[in-house]
Amino acid sequence: STLAEGPDIFLPENVYLEQIEIVDGLVTIRKSAAAPLLEKIDRINVRLKFQKPPNLLFDGSLRLGDKPYALISLKGKWNLDLADYQFHFQSKSNRIPGWLLDYQKNHFLLLKKCRLILNADLTSLEESRALFHAKADIDDGLLSLDKILFQGKILADANGLFNFDTKAFERYKGSLDFVNVDVSNLSPEVPSVEAISGKILFQPDLLTIDSV
Repeated sequence: STLAEGPDIFLPENVYLEQIEIVDGLVTIRKSAAAPLLEKIDRINVRLKFQKPPNLLFDGSLRLGDKPYALISLKGKWNLDLADYQFHFQSKSNRIPGWLLDYQKNHFLLLKKCRLILNADLTSLEESRALFHAKADIDDGLLSLDKILFQGKILADANGLFNFDTKAFERYKGSLDFVNVDVSNLSPEVPSVEAISGKILFQPDLLTIDSV
């Protein structure tokens, strides 16, 4: 028996499982059993369909936060024989969670707060690597670049390659479109600029002003 046979490998002969559904599930995440709550995931409603082996199809939704702040919907396909997958996520969030703020600490560009609509796709490349593409509509955003602060509406588009073994981006690039954004802490000579519209292109350790 192989993983590609799906859940049927655990069932008696001539008994086939076509769908599993999780209704109103709950998951809590902690760094250790005794550690404080890192994230709460509830209202988990997911359907797993195994009607065309070795393809596992799924769709569903879940909610994030002990005090809920985000709703995520997801769908995708996973070929269990080839370890090949395609996932699509959509998220609506009204704040940045603490664990994401901590993750960004060593990055030169930080998203500190926002209301967010995110669409993202994840496609397997190898067993431990995946291509991603994400587009975000950020309202009331607060971005920091060193000491410079950008506040307002920002449209983001990014793509790249993520390595799950190293838990790091191997490469990425993207753009930030500013719509009437206020900029502060620029320099002693020009402390702030209001209502900027334009585009910035980014990749690791490099920002390029495309238009202002």
